[in-house]
Amino acid sequence: MSLTCITCTADRPWAIARAEFLMARQTRPPDEWVVADDGVVPAQLTQGQTHLRRAPSRSGPESLTGNLIAALAVATGDRLVIIEDDDWYAPEYLAVCEARLRQAEVIGCPTLRYYHVASRQHVTMPNIGSALFQTALRRRYRSWLVSAAEQAALAQTYNVDGRFWQALPTGLGERYDTPLTVGIKGMPGRPGLGIGHRPARDKPWHHDPNGQQLYRWIGDDAPYYLDTPR
Repeated sequence: MSLTCITCTADRPWAIARAEFLMARQTRPPDEWVVADDGVVPAQLTQGQTHLRRAPSRSGPESLTGNLIAALAVATGDRLVIIEDDDWYAPEYLAVCEARLRQAEVIGCPTLRYYHVASRQHVTMPNIGSALFQTALRRRYRSWLVSAAEQAALAQTYNVDGRFWQALPTGLGERYDTPLTVGIKGMPGRPGLGIGHRPARDKPWHHDPNGQQLYRWIGDDAPYYLDTPR
């Protein structure tokens, strides 16, 4: 079984450097890592990734959907794992994804744990389906994800994950509430998409001035995020 990681990025050097660190320490490294990049300044990649350079997009939704479609078009793995450039993944994340995808067609997580590093706030909430950064799938469902991205592009929305999971037949996607991921928001660089990047608009977020919640979630990795420029 071959495993391809897919990452969409654009002018987020701090985030993509951390993504490389997190992928380098995976107990099960990817067989292929495709990075689709429509930033003005090319991402600096050091791990032999397939680097797809695209012209800058006119909007955030166009950037996400265009990069995702481009990456999916060249991915060769039997199993596809979405790795977002700014999010945290436990060292065993890819190994667990591979094991679960031996039994399930599509996997995800029903719980969102977000941490906004710039304002040191956090929130935990249920999700319908799974967030894109927690989604992995067998290759045969690649066209379903492409279709979801195409629909989101037409609607000028970033809601690719919601469209993908809603289109799956009942019982097809398996969701596991395992704390192997945290959605990291408010990183330096181009602002991210989605509600988690703008906590002032979303309730209820909880203040964490000393970073204690982040330490509970990710342990010794917390200082990297807590010390990022604001």
